[in-house]
Amino acid sequence: MTQAVEQRVRTALARAKKRLPRHVVALRHRLDTDSSGQDAVYVWIIIDDGAPEEVWAYEATSPLGDVVEQALSAAGVDLWPYVLFRAKSEQDEFDAERTSA
Repeated sequence: MTQAVEQRVRTALARAKKRLPRHVVALRHRLDTDSSGQDAVYVWIIIDDGAPEEVWAYEATSPLGDVVEQALSAAGVDLWPYVLFRAKSEQDEFDAERTSA
């Protein structure tokens, strides 16, 4: 995938982040292929560890994913979006493992 696609994704996610609640502390992404071999964008919505338990319910997370998907579509990103969720502490552990490897 090209740098132009990467830039469109970054711009879209920056716009989406502004529309998300404060308990969303970050958005992370990776351009890759999915299990069927199609180009895709994987987006992780990072949730603050101190957020109440109810923010993890489907009824609360589904609209967050919609915001991300709409932002990607509006930016002309034609990759299939996979939206996932992680706690900040989980993301921090993942980042630490990647930098120590």
